[in-house]
Amino acid sequence: MRNSVVLVVFFAAAVCSAQAPAPVPAAAKPTTTYHSDAMNFDFIYPSSFTAPKGEADQKAGAGCVSVPVAVMDMRTGFNMIFVKRFDGGCLGKEATASGLGATVVAFLTDTLSQFGKPTVNSDTGYEIASHSASVVTGSVKVLHARGDTIIYGAASCAISGKDVACFEFLSNDCPNVAVLAASGVKFTGGDVTPVIPAPLVDVCKR
Repeated sequence: MRNSVVLVVFFAAAVCSAQAPAPVPAAAKPTTTYHSDAMNFDFIYPSSFTAPKGEADQKAGAGCVSVPVAVMDMRTGFNMIFVKRFDGGCLGKEATASGLGATVVAFLTDTLSQFGKPTVNSDTGYEIASHSASVVTGSVKVLHARGDTIIYGAASCAISGKDVACFEFLSNDCPNVAVLAASGVKFTGGDVTPVIPAPLVDVCKR
C-alpha cells in the first residue's frame, strides 16, 4: 500500500510541476551508472533521474527480492526507472528462460495496477548480450486524474547467473518509453547494449 501511495503522489507532483523541456543535444546528456557485483552488470541511465527524497535508504529493501534502483525525473512529466533483483540463491530457485515471461508480466502489471486497471500485452523472448530475456509493454489510464491521463510502460527481465534482473521504464509520454528503455546495460565481459531494443517497445502502436 505504501508504494502505491508514493507512486500516485509522484504522479500528481509531476503533472503539477511539468515544464517545457530545454533542448539538450543527445550526445551531451550526462549519465549515471549503477554497478552490481551480484548481478554482474553496469546499468547506465540519464543522470536527470534521481531517487526521491526519503526513499534512497529504503528502496533496496531486504530479503530475496530487492529494488536497488528506483529513480525518477519529473521535470517534464511522469518518468520513472526501476531495477529489481530476484536473488536466486536466496530464493532457492533456479532461474530459467521459460519462467521469465511470467516474471516480467507480473512486474509491470503490479506497478501499473497502482494507478488503475492496466492493459498488459503478451511477453516476447529475446536476448540481451547473450543473456536470455523477456520483454512486455503495457499502459494504464490513471484513476481520478484530469482528462485521459495514461501511463505507459515497458519492462524486461533477464537471467544473470543465479539471479533474475528486471528493468522497468514508465512515462506519461508514450514515445519517451522507448527512449528510456534504450538505456544501456553492460554485463561483465560484454559491450554496452540497450536494455530493450526499440522494435520491442511497441506500446505506442497498440
